[in-house]
Amino acid sequence: MAVAGLGEITKALKAGVAKYTGELLATFMTCLDDESVEVSSNTIYGLGLVLENTTEDLSGYAPSKLRIR
Repeated sequence: MAVAGLGEITKALKAGVAKYTGELLATFMTCLDDESVEVSSNTIYGLGLVLENTTEDLSGYAPSKLRIR
């Protein structure tokens, strides 16, 4: 429930998420490997919202196979 709440807060912040990108990214990445499918799903949703709305370059987090050169 907490991860879903963070996702909704991230959605509401929109571009304002930029100053919290590091904290949100760290939190969501910690939850990514949770055993619960619901937690993992909410985590992916939250990560997508962070990526969509941040102004920071997060390309360094992408696996090397996905990097565009």
